[in-house]
Parts: sequence; structure tokens; C-alpha cells
Amino acid sequence: MRVDGREIPVAGSLLQPRLRRTSDILRVVLSTLLVAVVIVGSLITRPQWEALERSLSEIIGFLTPEQSNAVYIVYGFAILALPFAIFLRLIWRRQWKLLGGYLSAGLIALLAFSFTGTGFAAPTWHLSEPQQVNTFLSQFLDDPRWIAMLAATLTVASPWLPVRARRWWWTLLLAFVPIHLVVSLVVPARALLGLAIGWFVGAVIVLVVGTPALEVPLDAAVRVLARRGYQVNAFKVLRPGGRGPLVLSASTTPRAGTSPAATPGMAAVIASGSVSVRGSTHKTARAAGGGATTAVATANQTAAETTSTPDGLAAARDQTDSGAAALDAMRHTPAEDELIVELYGANQRSRSALQALRRWLTIRSGEYPALFASMRRAVEHRALMGIAIGDLGLGSNKPLTVAALDRGWMLYAHTVAAGEPLADTHGEQLADVWRALDTMHKAQISHGELRAEDVRVAGGDVLFGGFTQSEFGAYEARFQSDVAQLLVTTADVFGAETAVRTALEVLGTQRVLTASRRLTKVAIPVQVRKSVPDFKEVLKATRDQVAHQTGQDRIEAAQITRFSRNQIIQLVLLIGLVYVAYPYISAVPTFTSELSNANWWWALLGLLVSVLKYIGAAMALWACAGAAVNLRNLMLMQVANTFAATTTPAGVGGLALSVRFLQKSGLGAVRATAAVAMQQSVQVVTHIVLLIFFSVAAGVSADLSHIFPNATVLYLVGGVLLGLLGVSIFLPTVRRWLRTEVRPQLAEVVNSLRELARSPLRLVMIVGGCAATTLGAALALWTSIEAFGGSTTFVTVTVVTMIGGTLASAAPTPGGVGAVEAALIGGLAAFGVPASIAVPSVLLYRVLTCWLPVFVGWPIMRWLTANDMI
Repeated sequence: MRVDGREIPVAGSLLQPRLRRTSDILRVVLSTLLVAVVIVGSLITRPQWEALERSLSEIIGFLTPEQSNAVYIVYGFAILALPFAIFLRLIWRRQWKLLGGYLSAGLIALLAFSFTGTGFAAPTWHLSEPQQVNTFLSQFLDDPRWIAMLAATLTVASPWLPVRARRWWWTLLLAFVPIHLVVSLVVPARALLGLAIGWFVGAVIVLVVGTPALEVPLDAAVRVLARRGYQVNAFKVLRPGGRGPLVLSASTTPRAGTSPAATPGMAAVIASGSVSVRGSTHKTARAAGGGATTAVATANQTAAETTSTPDGLAAARDQTDSGAAALDAMRHTPAEDELIVELYGANQRSRSALQALRRWLTIRSGEYPALFASMRRAVEHRALMGIAIGDLGLGSNKPLTVAALDRGWMLYAHTVAAGEPLADTHGEQLADVWRALDTMHKAQISHGELRAEDVRVAGGDVLFGGFTQSEFGAYEARFQSDVAQLLVTTADVFGAETAVRTALEVLGTQRVLTASRRLTKVAIPVQVRKSVPDFKEVLKATRDQVAHQTGQDRIEAAQITRFSRNQIIQLVLLIGLVYVAYPYISAVPTFTSELSNANWWWALLGLLVSVLKYIGAAMALWACAGAAVNLRNLMLMQVANTFAATTTPAGVGGLALSVRFLQKSGLGAVRATAAVAMQQSVQVVTHIVLLIFFSVAAGVSADLSHIFPNATVLYLVGGVLLGLLGVSIFLPTVRRWLRTEVRPQLAEVVNSLRELARSPLRLVMIVGGCAATTLGAALALWTSIEAFGGSTTFVTVTVVTMIGGTLASAAPTPGGVGAVEAALIGGLAAFGVPASIAVPSVLLYRVLTCWLPVFVGWPIMRWLTANDMI
């Protein structure tokens, strides 16, 4: 590379990768929306739009017919020549790959409008139209295929075109709408559709192929460093550009008074421009006296503006031809004369725009530093944080200059980082690492990304580098996050026990305990997570060590996200409740009219006996848990359990809620799961025994085909289930899950059943509670039938309740809604209950045992959550 008459060798490749920028994705989304809007607008409001266009044309069309024809002819020739001008430019600059994409986009857009409902319609463009020029031009100007082809080709070529040419040519294309209005013509609807389709085709091709990164303005960087007082002799690429900056090592010859050791303070380093610290903008003036030089510099405006063309790429390759010479220059350059130059392209920040938006929507404010409006502000902020931390004597490098270069590039130059990264050989400095972090926090500075490579040890001193996520005047949450990050990083290097013990000695128990609530995947930044090879195991070991060394039973995770897990679960449950209740809203008027004929005393009795369900379930679970929980709270939890079970398929929400309640009451995870599993097991056995007993006691021959499927269906379902079970056993993941998750819980259930056999009182309580749950539901249905004048027996209703409930439990609907009603109505009809009584009776039964407890269970569930019981 030759700059100002000097040859500066460059080792390494400066070619930037093709990037799929966020703008490319947004372009596809916006073009898709435009296509949809044009189609919908054409189908719905086209007559109104045509009338509006005529009105606007009458107002705007102030030109005479001769003038209108002249404007139309001039614009028509421009539109006709536009694709050929771009075509010739690509050939002149030998951009052959771009030429292929250019032609492909035009062909695809042309074919998209050539297929109609009657088949393929070739363009009818005739070049022999000598009668009228405007007629010749209108066949192109008003043809949607030509407009679509222009939009597609211009979209594909735009990233490679100069900014000025790109703006002029897009303005020329989009001007066909106002031109039509000025010359008193209505804009063809298919022309607008052609514009939208062409833009969409071009946007998709650009997204698939990618866009060229900008050519690195390395010559401008050399001039900036020269004005700063450093004459560059050679460059070596340390890290190619991509997601992060292009990092180079520069061999320099400092001029008098500009050695890195004599770097001036903040006022001298930042001498002009706007500097942003945590969203605030500060204006700094040139330091008075001493001839302080400017660090935030603007690149030489006379530097040649380059584009990412084959010529420019060839120039970049020429810069790498003298790599051996650059390495020789580096080898003979003293370490104190070597600088690190980081170059940020205009596209590199846009890649993380969607990620930043997602983080802003999901993570609480204060957990991450404020977003910056531009790359310039972000780089300036990093340099300022380096200066601020350097003033504390904790910076591993010294910022030298920040400069805005050509075409949106930013330069950040600093000295080579002192010392070496934190390693297991620095055990004696571990306490100093924590003291250095404490010093930084006392100065109200948070680091934000404490990886091992950003913590360096130089001659016994602890220094910090990075500063990308650093913040001055940070929130308390950011300081806690720093402690949590350093706990993970030092635990990975020195072991969890040593890292936690040292942190407790330096920072104190309370501070470490508070920060340890952020030892979660969400709270630790992604860059720190990637720097730890076995992050999950290290995180778990660190959290366990904090709990062990501080004597805590468990550490409650801090809420980092805007919405907690409980809030999301409750929202999902509410949505499920609306989903299952909506179909029955239409039946409310009919059911209300039937209630006027009901006996309210029987309905009240049904409400009272339905309480047996919750008393029995609470008593059974209380006995299974070994009387380790509060019985009154357990009964309230059973009511809330109705809400969770009704809004989730197969009642899994209720089971999860029971396990969670027992865990909050002091039981371990395995024991709580085993207690719920044992209750469910006894419930199933009791249900089957009662079903057999009452079926025999019924003593009638009834047609149960309404609620029982035929034998073929039962055999088919059983065969499919057995087949799936057999296949799943051969899967390693399933076997591992059975061995590590299911087997310990089954063993716990077996041990609990053995203990239950030795305690007859607990056994009676569990069996009695399970029986009360089943019989309470049957009693509620029987009283509902009596309320409407039915005369069936309690034994018959019990059989129907148990058979219908068993079949409906397999339904995939939340709470079995719909399946329960159908099964119960069919069962009652099988035993001779008229539909005029069975239907309102079942609806009343569901109101008493399902919908009323659901609406009562919602506030109870919130109360249990507020009191940390679930």
C-alpha cells in the first residue's frame, strides 16, 4: 500500500466478508408488506383511488398538452435508457458476478408478470413505432413488466453503486407516479404492482447473495495516526473483519513528545466532536497550551473515495502482496512502538440491531448499557471508558485516538495490552483481581464483560481491557452483574471453591450473596458464556459453592427479564381459559332460561358436596407428603389447582402446581414428585375399585356405546401405544431419561408405598381422601340431576361420573372441556335419563365443579404466588 509517497506493507487479508445486514432482512420484509398493500388496495379500493388520482391530476396537471407530451417524452427516454446505463457501467467496471445477478433479477421479474391466467404472455414491445414518439415510449413506461424489471435490477445493483448515482436513479424510477399525475394520466395499478414485485425480487436476491462490505480506508487511517504523531511503517492483520472490528497491529515511529507513555489526559485526547458516555453527549474543547493534539479526528477530506468494485478489491489485494516485508518490519519494531488499530465498518453494528431490539423488549432496563444511535458514538464511548479506567490505574491499554474515516468507517487506536490474560498460574493475584473490581465499582464504573482475556496481570498488578460494555455512573444491577461474571470467570480458571472463598473474603458475604442471584444463563452476557468452555457446569458449581459457603439452603434467581416465568405461565393459563370457555358462552342464554325451572336447594347442596373433592384431595396429598405441609394452605392450593388443571391439557398444570407447592413447603424435588405420583397412583387404584364396585351394584344392563368406543378402536390405540413405547426404548435419549429421571422417582414411590403399608392410619387417610374426591364429584352430579327433576339413582350417577371422567381425561382439550360434557350426557342417556334433563344437569354440574372453582382459583393462585407458596 502506497500512502503519500511511502510504501507501507500490509500482512494479512483486508478483504471484508459479504455480510447479510439487518437492512437486507428489513428490505425483504418491507417489500413483502408493500406487495400485500398494493394487492389489497387494488382489490378493495381501486375505484376510489382512480377517482382520487383523477382529482389530483386535475389539480396538479397545469401543463399544456404540448408541455405534457414533452415531459412524457423526456421521462420516457430516461426510463428506457436507465437499465442500459447500469448495464454498461457494470461492463465498464468488469463487475461480472454483479452483472449475472443483475440480469437474473431482471429476468425473474420479467417472467413473474408474463404468466397470466391464460398462460404465458410475451412482452409486446415493438421498436418500429415511427408515428408518435409518446406511443413508442408508453409501451415501456406503462408496462408493469418493464417497471418490475427496473425495480429488481436497481435493487440488486444498489449496494455496489455510488451513493449519489443510487439516489438519482431511484428518484428517476419512482418519479413515474408524479409524472403521470402531472401529465394528467392515471397511474396503472399493475405498474405499482410491478414496482412492488420488482423490489421484492431484488430484495430476495440481495439477501441470498449478500452485499459487498466496504473497502477498508487504510490510507485514511495512516494519515490520522500521522497527525496524532505516529508514523506507520507496517500493518499486520490480527483479526479479519466480520462480526467484530478489523483488528490490525501497526508498527510505528513515534515523533517527539508522542510516546504512548506520555499520552495526555481526557481533555487532550478528546479534543473535538461529540462524545457520548452512557447516552449523554458531552462537548469537549481543544486543550489549551502544550500543543495538545486532536484524537477524535476526521479523515482527510481529500482522500480518494473508493468503492467496493473489482478495482477496489484488486487494490486491497495489492495491499497484501508485501506481507513478508510487513512481518520483517514487525519483527524489528520495539514493543513500545507497536499500536493496535481497530476499524469498525458501517455495516458491523447493524448486524446486531435485531438482537439489541430483542434484548430491549425482553430484558429490564439497567441490565445492559444504553444503546447508541451510531457506530461513532459507540466507539467514542469505548475510548472514553478506557481513559476513565486508565485514570484509576486499572487500564491494560491507553486509548490514543478515535477518528471518523471515509464511508462510515471508525478508527480506534490504542496501545498494546500490558501483561498476560488471567490464568491458573496467577493464584496469588486472585484477591487482587477482586480488589481491583471493587476499586472500579467505588468509582461508579462497571465493566460489563469480564472474560478471562479481559482481566490481565502485569508485574503483580491487575488490569482490565475490553470496555465494550462498560458504563460510567452505572446502576446497582450492573455492579452485581460484574461480580457474577467474575465469579464464573474465576471459577472456570481457579475452581469454584477457591473463586467463591476469595470473593467472600474481599467483598463480604452480603455483596456476594446478592450478586449470586444473577448466576443464571440469562443474566450472564453471551460473550462471557462463550469464553467458558463448560459454562453450565461451572455456573451450577459456582452457585452451589456460594450457597454452601454462606449457609444458604437455596439462592433465589433475580428477575432479569421484563416478564417473570410465573407471569408468562399465568398469561398462558388465562389464554387457555378463554379458549376453553368461549364455545360455551353461546349456550349461556339457554342454560339461564333452564335454571329458572331448577330447584335451587338441590343446587346449593351440590355446591356444598362438591367441596368434598378439595377436602379429599388435600387430605390424601397431605398424608402422602408425610404431614410436612400446612393442611389449610394445601386445601387452598387444591382450589387453585382446579384453575391450573382446567387451562392445561390432561390436567398437567395441576400436577405441576402440586409439585411446586410441596417444594416451596420444604420438600425436595424428588420427594415432592414422589408424593404427587403416589397420590395419583392411589387415586387410580381407588377409582378402579369404586368403578368395579358401583358397576356391579348398578345391576342393570345398559347400552354404553355412547361413551365406550368399540373394541377395534381400543385395540388399535393400545397397539399404537405399545409400538411407540417399544421404539422409544431403543433411543439413547429416552433410555437416559428413564434411567436418570424416571427410575429415581419410581424408586421413591416404591419406598413411600412400603412406608405406607407400615402406617395404616396414613393409608386410610389417603384412600379415604381419594374416595372422597371421586364420590364428591358423583354427589355433585346427582344433586344437579335432582335439581332439574331427574329420578336416577346415586349408584348409576357414580358409574357415569367415573366412566365419563376416565374417558374424558384422555382428551387433548384443556381440562377435558367438551369431552367431559359429551361423555357425561352420553352416559346419562345410556342409563335412560332424558336429554331435556341430562343436558342442563351436566351444565350445572360443570358450573359447580369446574367454572366456579376456576374463577375462585385464579385469585387464590395469585395470593399463593404473592406469599411465595408456589
